[in-house]
Amino acid sequence: MSYPIIEQIAQLIVTALEAIDSEGITPVEVHRPDGLLGDLSPRHQTIAMFQDDPTWEQGLSSPGNPPAVAVRQPFVILWFCIPSQDSTTPVDRLLNTAVAEIVKAVMADPQWSTLAIGTDPPAWDFLRPLDVGWEAARVRLDVVYRTAENDPYTQA
Repeated sequence: MSYPIIEQIAQLIVTALEAIDSEGITPVEVHRPDGLLGDLSPRHQTIAMFQDDPTWEQGLSSPGNPPAVAVRQPFVILWFCIPSQDSTTPVDRLLNTAVAEIVKAVMADPQWSTLAIGTDPPAWDFLRPLDVGWEAARVRLDVVYRTAENDPYTQA
């Protein structure tokens, strides 16, 4: 089955995240939840990936024959941290290492096997909601890609 270019990129991002293998930071699961948190039940070292609203990149689109449209697609990656009571590793060390490993994984091929024009360097922050029992590193990356104007399955 053929997938739109953006779905092919999303699948490559998941594959890159699944390949993270660093001391103490190997993800248990990479999850693409249904809805906001949908069926996600945060566990230690679980990664959740969401797509945010895309925007058009007029300056990278090309009218003419054949016309092409460029899109900036934001992805949000959450790495959940719920260390055990026995853990002696500072939570900030886990979060900092998780961010570094995620950035390293997603920037290893910023053109996503030539499907994208490029990937902006990621931005990140930390989520520390009260009374939920978890903390998370949130990494946001924007992938810019181009497709045929009338066919999101065809790279342009």
